[in-house]
Amino acid sequence: MVKLANFESKEYPNLAKLADSAELLMYSDAKSSLTIFGSFAEQLTKLIFRLDGMKDWNLQQNERILHMQASSNEYPSSVTAALDKIRRLRNKAAHEADFHPSLEVALYIDQEAFFVWCWFLETFTQADIKPYQKPVDQQTMVADQQKKIERLTAEIEKLQHTQPVEVPESVRAERRRKNRKFAAKNKLSEAQTREIIDQQLRDAG
Repeated sequence: MVKLANFESKEYPNLAKLADSAELLMYSDAKSSLTIFGSFAEQLTKLIFRLDGMKDWNLQQNERILHMQASSNEYPSSVTAALDKIRRLRNKAAHEADFHPSLEVALYIDQEAFFVWCWFLETFTQADIKPYQKPVDQQTMVADQQKKIERLTAEIEKLQHTQPVEVPESVRAERRRKNRKFAAKNKLSEAQTREIIDQQLRDAG
């Protein structure tokens, strides 16, 4: 059996396995893959809120992203932009019956999710980060994925209801430093910035 190695974590194995489940479904069911990537991003964002001592992680995902963008924690704009792309496509997959995403769209969101995952590991852990690898088609391995996804999501949700972490100022300062460093290395391109502005204008009507 070929093991997907894009999402690995000794500290947060359930989140990693949830993203792995999304990768396993990309070739057979891209729409479900986008939905699961959305759940992964939402659970990861809730975890970030808890680890940074933010007490409002029960917001909607778009509200969490807005809080991150406005936060003094200096979360990289490239990270919040990726989270928003994942959220928007998850919503389309979950709510639009005539939306039939291609494999290319699922692969794109896979890379966006991996980008956010790398930032998270770099900022909140000491983990070694391996390069992204394009997943292979493993349709024969997906029969039991739905039960696995439901179990992992339930376990993650249970963890999210613990109290926020008390974060020392020295740790906050170090995370802000890492956020600035990550943001400097991963600046939004002119096209990405224009895409965000255009989307904001569309949202505003």
